[in-house]
Amino acid sequence: MRTKILTQQEWAKEKQNALNNEQKYLTMQLSEIKLCKNTFTENIVLIKDKPMSVSKGFISDLMSECGLNGMQKSIKSVGNTEISAQILNSVRSAMTKSDKLVRIIIAPNNEIISLVSNEKARLSNKSVFDLGEHIANRYGLDIIDAKTSEMGNSRLCLVSNQQISVTNENDEIHKFGLSITSENGVTRIDNFALRLVCTNGMETIDNFSHFELGGISPQDLTQLFNHIFRMQSNGFVPENFVELVNKAKRTQASMLETENVIGQITKRMGGFGEDEQLAQMLQNKFLAEFFPEYMHRRMELLGKGYDLTKMSNDQKKYVHCGHTSIWDLVNVLTNFGSNNMGFKINDPKWLQIGGGKLLNGKYDLDNDISILMKL
Repeated sequence: MRTKILTQQEWAKEKQNALNNEQKYLTMQLSEIKLCKNTFTENIVLIKDKPMSVSKGFISDLMSECGLNGMQKSIKSVGNTEISAQILNSVRSAMTKSDKLVRIIIAPNNEIISLVSNEKARLSNKSVFDLGEHIANRYGLDIIDAKTSEMGNSRLCLVSNQQISVTNENDEIHKFGLSITSENGVTRIDNFALRLVCTNGMETIDNFSHFELGGISPQDLTQLFNHIFRMQSNGFVPENFVELVNKAKRTQASMLETENVIGQITKRMGGFGEDEQLAQMLQNKFLAEFFPEYMHRRMELLGKGYDLTKMSNDQKKYVHCGHTSIWDLVNVLTNFGSNNMGFKINDPKWLQIGGGKLLNGKYDLDNDISILMKL
């Protein structure tokens, strides 16, 4: 099956879009970010005494840097009313105690969208696209995807021309390569696998191939290029990929694992609307079309007196999902993350990443654990 490769015109268009949507950043002490009374109700902070709009992601990053993850629920419970002075002062105090050098990321629309450690670094969109061209030319890779969001985050996917059969089955022919992502203050490299029978892309399959840029000095950039060279020396094939695929094929998926995959997809779809009755109808239709085995097992269990909605996660992890394997779930995730399935998917790359993490994760019903509790 032929893989779609970006034409020169498509590449030039995407590169220009990347240049037009570049992020900016400021490096400062955490304590220099000033909170005001409407920081958490209207998402505003003061930077050098200038009010600036911030995203919910920035607020989450800020609380994490201050070690106040548990307080985020308290902030959310405030709703649209003015946050109490007690909570606001607690956050200010934590910012002073946790003072460190940080980097705030500013989107093209001048909204602050992220806060990251100063130990991480991000290449500009121009540098990412230049890097992609260099790698493609040096290692003979094809660029199959290039995207830059309105927030200024960019991502490239490159694959080798070589087709590799990972099993003896005709539908398990893959091409391998890598992805380059510059997102919210961090540039990272991950492996990338393309399953040719359905053009499903999968990312972040093993930890060995993951790399995050720690700076932009000559030494840091040398480490980046050395990492890519190590990936190329293995043909860009993720570590133990064949073993992982075979294990995923023979391992039954649990109901919990299946529900986690359903949750990842529906989250990227934005749910099924606010009307509860209509949402339930659309959800059932969605499940019947894409997760029929799950629906069958749910009804089968109900007939035996087991209500899945009343089970804990620890119980559901020991309940198998019929003939559904881990590999089936991986391919559902990557299918929604790679192809038009009739639904608008927000930031689909996270489903490709989810597929890779699921493949390389620990399975609930692994053959190595006791199956005495399986229903």
